[in-house]
Parts: sequence; C-alpha cells; structure tokens
Amino acid sequence: MSVRTKSRFLIGAKGDDYHLVQKVIHVSRELYGNEFCVNDLTALDQFTGSEKKRLTSIFDENFSVIYAWDAQFDYEDGKWKYGESSYDTEKAMKNLLFLLNNKKFLPGTTVSTSDLSLIRTLISEWDAMFMREWEMSRGDKAPPYEITWEVLQFISNNMKQRVGECSAFNFDFVKTFLEAYYDSFDIVFEKLITGTYKPK
Repeated sequence: MSVRTKSRFLIGAKGDDYHLVQKVIHVSRELYGNEFCVNDLTALDQFTGSEKKRLTSIFDENFSVIYAWDAQFDYEDGKWKYGESSYDTEKAMKNLLFLLNNKKFLPGTTVSTSDLSLIRTLISEWDAMFMREWEMSRGDKAPPYEITWEVLQFISNNMKQRVGECSAFNFDFVKTFLEAYYDSFDIVFEKLITGTYKPK
C-alpha cells in the first residue's frame, strides 16, 4: 500500500479552533459547496490574517483525514471534502480522559515515544474500552485485536514525527497516540487482505 492514512483529531473544548472550523464550513459551503482548497480560503477577506495562518495549520495537506468535533474532512485530489463525522468524537474524548487518568501513568511525567511497552499498554486499555462498548451496544463480544511488532514500531515512529522522542504524559500525548493508532489500521487492513497478518 503506497499511500497511508494520516489522521488528525480536533476534539475537546470548543474554543477558537472550533469556531474557526465552523466558519470554514459556513464560508466554503456558501462559495464552493462541500469541498475547498485552503488557498481559496486564504484569499478571502472573510478571514483575518491570524485565522488564515491557523486554518493553514489545521488543514495541513500532510493529513488525509481530520475529525473535528462533529465534522469530518477528507483530503482528496488536492481538495478538502467536508461531511458529517463518521466518528463519535465525544466518546473518544471520554475515553482519552480515561486513559489520561487511569492511574497507570502519572499525568505530567516525561515519557518516551520509543517505549513500546507504554504503547502496548495504551492499545490494551483503549481496546478494552472499545470491547466493553461493543458488547453493551451489540450484545456480543468484539473480536480481539492483537497487534504485531511492525504495528507497534509504526505507532512509535508516527508519534515521534508528531511530538518528538519525549513528551509529557498529558491529553495531547494520548490524543497523539490515538491519531497514530488509527493510522496503523492501514497496515492491518493491508495484511488482512493479503492474508499475511500474523499477530503476536
């Protein structure tokens, strides 16, 4: 698979970024429909200089999908395409806060993105929450998700690209973990399709 997903999650308090995203949706819908180029928006007088700088950062073309509260933006063919989010960001927010406050890690301490045991623990905690929610909503057990060494390394490297070798264990760190974890699904899906997925 030559093209990998790179995810971004914008969730949490509905501050300046939330209001800017809502403005982008309103302006782009009015002028361009449900898709837009960032350069088109930055050429408009409707946005201030600081807003143009921030929206250029938010809609960085290095990302392929952005989950922004109740909105989702997919980058395809040089344009961002808007739709309602397919992801429950409120539930993600709740689960991320659980990860942050689950007493296995002390918030604020310095952790390493090379610590594969930390990443494995975060995956286990996240999947345990997912499986509980699956069982409550569907009445049966979700298939267990096992992860390979390759995927652990991928998540580690992905996180390094986002936050560096070391970071404080805080909300931004666990959100970065979630983004990297979602990016890793491409590897698993590819191996499932080719029949080469062999979890350890």
